[in-house]
Amino acid sequence: MKRTRSLFTVVFLFFFQICVAAEEISVQADKPFSPDEGRLNGLHIAVDAAEQDMAADIGSPASPQAYTPNDWNILTTVHLRRYARQSGARATLLRRENSSPVSNLSTRRAERAATVNEASPHLVLSVAHAPLVSGSASIILRSNIEEPLAALELRLAESLKRSLEKQISTMVQIESRSAEPDSRPASVIPSLCVQFDPQGDVSWRGSMQSAQGARDEAIIIYQALVETWADQQSDLSAWRKTHFPDAEDSTERPRRQSWRHEGPEETGRGAWQFEQPPQTRQQAQMLINSYRQSLSDTTFFHLEATAEKSDTGWILRGSANYPRLKDTVEKMLQGVGCSPIDNQIEMLPSPDLGELLYGLVIVPTAFSWGEPREGANVQTQLLIGDWVFLLKEDSERGFLYVHGSDGYLGWVKSDAIARIDDKAFLQWRDTKKATVIKDSIVEGLRLPAGACLPLPENQGGFLTRILVPTDEQGATRAVSIVSDRLLFPVNLSPGRSAAMRALDYLATPYVFGGRSRLGIDCSGLTGIAYSSLGLVLPRDARQQILVGQLVATPWSPKSLQAGDLIFFCNEPGRVTHTGMSLGGLRVVHASDPEVQVTSFDPTDPLYKEELLERFAFARRPMP
Repeated sequence: MKRTRSLFTVVFLFFFQICVAAEEISVQADKPFSPDEGRLNGLHIAVDAAEQDMAADIGSPASPQAYTPNDWNILTTVHLRRYARQSGARATLLRRENSSPVSNLSTRRAERAATVNEASPHLVLSVAHAPLVSGSASIILRSNIEEPLAALELRLAESLKRSLEKQISTMVQIESRSAEPDSRPASVIPSLCVQFDPQGDVSWRGSMQSAQGARDEAIIIYQALVETWADQQSDLSAWRKTHFPDAEDSTERPRRQSWRHEGPEETGRGAWQFEQPPQTRQQAQMLINSYRQSLSDTTFFHLEATAEKSDTGWILRGSANYPRLKDTVEKMLQGVGCSPIDNQIEMLPSPDLGELLYGLVIVPTAFSWGEPREGANVQTQLLIGDWVFLLKEDSERGFLYVHGSDGYLGWVKSDAIARIDDKAFLQWRDTKKATVIKDSIVEGLRLPAGACLPLPENQGGFLTRILVPTDEQGATRAVSIVSDRLLFPVNLSPGRSAAMRALDYLATPYVFGGRSRLGIDCSGLTGIAYSSLGLVLPRDARQQILVGQLVATPWSPKSLQAGDLIFFCNEPGRVTHTGMSLGGLRVVHASDPEVQVTSFDPTDPLYKEELLERFAFARRPMP
């Protein structure tokens, strides 16, 4: 398996190196902060974003990226809670959104107080932002509580103060207030509020107009919390045990990233509900077919696999267009007790195709069939000028098995396709095109509405010349068509614009189901980025795979352009994650713990091998 992954990596990078990506977006980014595991083992903490009656933006009022203090409180606490959990704490987040009316403030505080008492934490830590008389931060104590809780909170505040001053190199003050500026419950649970001055010296925590500042702030609080827990663990534990004798002690295990799911062995055991392993070819085939039907979308993934029982074990035969599919079938059978296995599944494209692994449709329309014969379960219809990825050939019947730009797999008549190499494919794919909007007969050739064909140059007037492919490799001929039968491209780069919108969310915390600047998930990020251009994408990654044109596959990652949607699979081969290309080898995506930039290049500090291994294909939502 490791050898397969390494070979895939080499092939992937090779193709990128021979094709320079257009309009690559340069961005300064760093890897997400990764806390040390175990530093907060045993801590139960409730983290609250203080709810403040403040309307002024933290950033420039004219900036579309400005945050209110309430926004900033939420961003900081979402990051802080994640760091605490990754470090072993059991952390409860008391507020995620900022949409409730002010009139319900007392009700919401009461609800959060009830949540805190139910969680029975060692500590409630609130985060607030408001102007301070001096310094950049303040630790606020409750003045309306009695000893010995007041003494314990003071010791906590002094310990937290010492640690914060190490991090921000400025004065941190401790003050007491009877009027609570936040939602901390007036209970027996030790409570502190860390308040920052948004108008003070912010050099130590970055720009207050981007989520990176909130992330940096959360890191500082987390590091101070680690030292405070080490200093005060015995006192906090004794206090909690006294007031909550029935509260459980446990350590929070770091959650797996949202786009990871069960492995192939678990998939097999989940589908096979019998104690004995499969005994016959039919039983093994039933398991394989069950897996194939569970793939995200079988129009993108080709898997034909048969299992045969031999004298010594099992033999797998067939073909697949994605390495993980081949590996998963083998591991599934192993997971239910079938062994040994001789995996002879062929990876597509077939070596028999040679170097011409791409094609252009040269006839007005061409049906794609489920089998290499006409009339066999139609899949889709291709139009003249459509590009296809070639996978294998049935020379006897005169058919090619192709992966079309619309994502559908199927068999197409060989004489409907002109085979081309990678250079001709890139030139055709990335050149400026016009779309035929009315069926037209041009020089004896029917051009169907919807066909997208290259424009050889900027033109105007009654007639426009467009290029159509011929039956010779990479050859074209120019034909003239009435201009009002074409839809011309605008001189914009929608993909680049969408990628720039996605970059606005850098360091925004990952929140499953989120679609805002206070928390966002992978498909939420790509959806919001393209909605700014007027294109509404489906909500989930497994739905977004159906939008746009197929422009790259694992065996052909040729020159991803900024804005291309990149899709990733978990180990069993299901699409569970998406991101957006920045052009070249970098991708911006929302993945635990935050929106980040990751690279496919091993020499890049942002390289992440796992992401490269999970690359499945890419689509271009807007040409």
